[in-house]
Amino acid sequence: MTSHERVAAALARQPTDRIPVDFGGTFLSGAPAAFQQRMVEVLGLSARPRDPRYRAFDPRIQEHFGCDLRSLTPAKGANWGIRNVHDAPLGDASIADLERYPWPQPSDAYAAGLSEEARFLAASGYWVCASQIGQGIFELACYLRGYERILYDLVDDCAFVHAFAERALRVNEALNDCYFSVIGPHVDMVLLGDDLATQNGPYMSPAMFRELFKPYFASYVA
Repeated sequence: MTSHERVAAALARQPTDRIPVDFGGTFLSGAPAAFQQRMVEVLGLSARPRDPRYRAFDPRIQEHFGCDLRSLTPAKGANWGIRNVHDAPLGDASIADLERYPWPQPSDAYAAGLSEEARFLAASGYWVCASQIGQGIFELACYLRGYERILYDLVDDCAFVHAFAERALRVNEALNDCYFSVIGPHVDMVLLGDDLATQNGPYMSPAMFRELFKPYFASYVA
């Protein structure tokens, strides 16, 4: 079986020749560059140069472990105006301020060269997983509004939460359009990320999630 056939069969709960393997095939299963280099040295793979056609992760490691997934990441990251998790540029913002905020705009730069890269990965027989170009809506609210303030808003200012989620959804959709219109035909899976819980439990009740965030998540996924 090819890697693509193997992953497709596994996801369909069909028999496979072996269990699919992923190491570096998504942005959540990767590793820092320094750690990858150390792995190359420990595994004795350093004599062979890295193939520059694989941008997201060192293919020498992936080939060594027989990895079936390959990651496709944006050519350029969107600028949300987040300098650090303590900055919270919308911490004191009103609903009207949301329209004046410098949200990232669609740009050809996000997908520059990715059509060729996506086509190459797909033609090589791998299962191609594209990283999101946008941001999870609740996680983005935590960064831009501040963790403490947005949690108060969930109880005390639902109108702001809805206005923020709607604006974030529109920005995400615009970014997705310019990104996936280029790579979509060659992608098998899209990895979306958000952060709805701590180590000890969710940030909000299921009822609160269904009211304040689920409609926007559903539109984002659709």
